[in-house]
Amino acid sequence: MSHALRRTPVTDTTLFEVASLSKPVFAYAVLQLVDRGQLVLDAPLVDYLRPEYLDDGAAARACLDAITVRDVLRHSTGLPDWRKDPARERLAPAVAPGTRIDYSGEAFLWLQRVVETITGESLDQTMRRLLFVPAGMGDSSYAWSPELAARSVYGHRAPDAADATTGQGAGMPPQMLREQWSAAQVVAERSGTPLSAWRYADAARALPAVQAIAPSGLVGYGRATSSPTRRPACAARCRTTHASWR
Repeated sequence: MSHALRRTPVTDTTLFEVASLSKPVFAYAVLQLVDRGQLVLDAPLVDYLRPEYLDDGAAARACLDAITVRDVLRHSTGLPDWRKDPARERLAPAVAPGTRIDYSGEAFLWLQRVVETITGESLDQTMRRLLFVPAGMGDSSYAWSPELAARSVYGHRAPDAADATTGQGAGMPPQMLREQWSAAQVVAERSGTPLSAWRYADAARALPAVQAIAPSGLVGYGRATSSPTRRPACAARCRTTHASWR
């Protein structure tokens, strides 16, 4: 079911969120840019972009300056998955790049920003140009729109989640990504720029406006508050980690 309480069935046009399965698809586009000479696999990310939130200590800087595009794609950057308090915490590696495997959303967000910098496009625009349109993936997106929302499935609790005595836990769970994207959609419509065209900088500028209309605590700089996935959460964080595919 797309929505169990409404008894809405899944159909041939229903869309599903694929979460971090969007990362290897993003990696395909990155390799397309490498083939075109726009990116170099073993070039340091800082050659393209040095995010403002990187740790500027000497030891951290030496490691950060050595992180390459290849490190991101093979999860060997040494960076954490997500910082616990990104609004206040600088991004620093736990180990030197290339020394162990550490799954890192932070690394993919950094690479997303690099791709946006060299293409001048949003992630969704780049993915459509390099993959979705050529492959006929017309229902795939790293963004959000009212049309996508209407076709997307809702999250559901496990069948045994409700307490049999009290009924507590019954019903639909919070739809966090849907609610976050919907708040961002309002701001996007006000600005005249669709979410599919938002780059990281657009999301950063929009964050205060999105926070102003969203329920308290729903949208922010933390991982639990969403994109592509994930600073700022209102959009950029979701774009590398959230896609709707069919």
